[in-house]
Amino acid sequence: MVGSSVLTSLDKAKTQSYHFKAIIISGMGFFTDAYDLFSISNLTRLLGRIYYFKPGSSKPGVLPANVNAAVTGVALCGTLAGQLFFGWAGDKFGRKKVYGITLMIMVLASIASGLSFGSSATGVMVTLCFFRFWLGFGIGGDYPLSATIMSEYANKKNRGAFVAAVFAMQGVGLLTAAAVSVIVTAIFDSAFKRPSYEVDPIRSTPPQADYVWRIVLMFGAVPAALTFYSRSKMPETARYTALVEQNAEKARRDMEKVLNQQFDPAVMAQIKKEKPYGLFSREFARRHGRELLGTTTTWFFLDIAFYSQNLFQKDIFTAVGWLPAAASMSALEETFKVSRAQALIALVSTVPGYWFTVAFIDKVGRKPIQLMGFFFMTLFMFILTFDYYNLRGNPCANHKFCGGNHLAFIVLYAFTFFFANFGPNTTTFIVPAELFPARLRSTCHGISSACGKAGAIVGAFGFLYASQSKSTPDAGYPKGIGIKNSLLLLGITNCLGFFFTFFIPETKGKSLEDLSGENDQQAQDEMTRSNSRRIRDGADADGASTSGPAIREIKCHKGGVNRRWSVIPAPGQVSRQADRSGSASLPQRRSRQMLRIIGRATDKKKKVAKLYAKKQKTVPLPTFLDSQGNPQHLRVFLNEPEGRKCMLNTKTLQKYEDLGDNIFRCYLPKIEFLNFEVAPVIDLLVAASEDNCQVELLSCKFEGSEVVRSQNDRFSASLKNHLTWSVRQSQEILNVNLELNVALEVYTLPFTLLPVSAVETPGNLIMQSLVDRLVPLFLENMFNEYQAWAKSHPLPRTVRENSDGASTVLTPDI
Repeated sequence: MVGSSVLTSLDKAKTQSYHFKAIIISGMGFFTDAYDLFSISNLTRLLGRIYYFKPGSSKPGVLPANVNAAVTGVALCGTLAGQLFFGWAGDKFGRKKVYGITLMIMVLASIASGLSFGSSATGVMVTLCFFRFWLGFGIGGDYPLSATIMSEYANKKNRGAFVAAVFAMQGVGLLTAAAVSVIVTAIFDSAFKRPSYEVDPIRSTPPQADYVWRIVLMFGAVPAALTFYSRSKMPETARYTALVEQNAEKARRDMEKVLNQQFDPAVMAQIKKEKPYGLFSREFARRHGRELLGTTTTWFFLDIAFYSQNLFQKDIFTAVGWLPAAASMSALEETFKVSRAQALIALVSTVPGYWFTVAFIDKVGRKPIQLMGFFFMTLFMFILTFDYYNLRGNPCANHKFCGGNHLAFIVLYAFTFFFANFGPNTTTFIVPAELFPARLRSTCHGISSACGKAGAIVGAFGFLYASQSKSTPDAGYPKGIGIKNSLLLLGITNCLGFFFTFFIPETKGKSLEDLSGENDQQAQDEMTRSNSRRIRDGADADGASTSGPAIREIKCHKGGVNRRWSVIPAPGQVSRQADRSGSASLPQRRSRQMLRIIGRATDKKKKVAKLYAKKQKTVPLPTFLDSQGNPQHLRVFLNEPEGRKCMLNTKTLQKYEDLGDNIFRCYLPKIEFLNFEVAPVIDLLVAASEDNCQVELLSCKFEGSEVVRSQNDRFSASLKNHLTWSVRQSQEILNVNLELNVALEVYTLPFTLLPVSAVETPGNLIMQSLVDRLVPLFLENMFNEYQAWAKSHPLPRTVRENSDGASTVLTPDI
């Protein structure tokens, strides 16, 4: 094996201090990356007020559409270029030699961004864009280099967690960017308090506000500068030194320092020069073309959705009152509230997602987590799409939205980006650093990440323009397709990412050399040497040998598959072929056996997701009059057949049957889904008394094909809808208490590999949102039918003759 002693030691090494040191040194680079890339989004409104103020305008100044796109997007363009260049340079010149260069570019460009100069607004923006491009260029280099260095240092058991921890510092950097903006604006706002724009447009933006955005941008140089010295002292990775530079002695010295153990120079001297193949060769396409297609496309689709989050922020922050109308705030106050909102979203959704991945990636695997992330991103995007206006509400006074379910809106928004980070946003960073050979690892990671940044540019700008209203776009923007249609496209994009994930193999727990196929080349070399020895030892033309068997088998391992190679001794020829008699059928037999084992294990210990939703609501109880003006109480209606039909909502049923004892069998309309026809059948108990009425679900079954009916064993549900009426403060009220429980067996991949909470959390959210909408609809329907029944059913009357000859009309007690 190439450098086998060192590389095996790296793969099997226990977690040591140098692992954490590498995480911190590489992670601080990503901390700086995220800080510099995302801090600008907190400052664009302030830049608009400072440099694009229009006297006499009723609204504060904003960056023109093209300027806003340039300021926020030029760093992404620089990042794309940096990923390609430094990815190639990392393989050409070594990881260590170019690693410090990227950090130095970031330090200088961060400082220069804060010192952007110009005699006019255009001059300042052009200078700022120039320096932010080079800032992005340095940031781009950190992607392939940090991922490659960490993966080559890590042991194979915890490699995923180590690389994910480096990337998780991006979340900390994002949170810090918002926090620094909050602190700086709070200090300046306290020192230079100003009125809102609508009170005094000129004084609302103090001259000192020009220092705020400069300080925030320049602060990004601090963590990068603190890390520079440590990076310069990191040794080159042993895998690059041994496999690419072919310098066994240097690899031995470096790893003795890192692992604190000695290696035999004679063993290290066995390193042999391998036969390289280029990035654009047929051999690379045959070995890694499918994998490179998977890493590039999934990262591209992911970043379209991830960087398009700006689509939602305007509506979400406004809907929940986090962002009042711009004119009602001063410049510093607006920047403070924008940054605070960004910090809250990062704190509750973005940052936890990163660290969930760190915790589970080496237990669950890269591919299942990526599939899960894309699945839930698709699901939540579609929910936001088809229920967007109901969740958001309708525009009302003060630029807010009235009605709707703002809490559900925020939770869905947060979960979308939670599963982006506990999913493809992290795994797309990790996998390209594991799949490719050492001499092309950094280059291929740079290509994959550059495709991701191309998706980011599409998401940040293409969808920014596309999401504009069809009738009233924002100032400076052309008409678009609207936010709802844009969300639909993003859902489809996530769905494409889900399917392209199947091009990527699982890499958990495997050596980098096994994954990249570098051990296959060594197996072939062993075959050649073995065959040569056999010929020298006297093998004849028929393959007979005086010193051993006619055929020798060598086993190697690639991508989790054991391969067997046969060496047939013929003079001057080495034959490499798969053993068709054993290897062709053995994996199939093992697969079938494994499926049976998994099936038995699943039967013994099932994973069951328990979902729960509850809704309590108290409303005034109306009392409707019959045609003769007499009051009809709700309890009378619910004890009548019409009342029971109302509780069953028979208008939505295909048919129903009275089974006696107040039990009804209800047949819901058939549902067609993916060529399956499902007909739900439920049994309900409806029991009404003098002071309450209760509806209880006794059973729920699915009728249809055998496949549909088999799901009845994996599903159960219970529902209780309890209505009570009472008098409170001389007014009669109706209390509704609805509880819904659903138990689902989790038996399909990739969900069987995940904790049950990964299914329960979004399931509870969806079910609660459904219940929240159903209860008001149920009450509205019940009161309508109650009123209609009361008018058509007058109370029966009786006449009683008194002792004095007068008569009294009696009605039943209600």
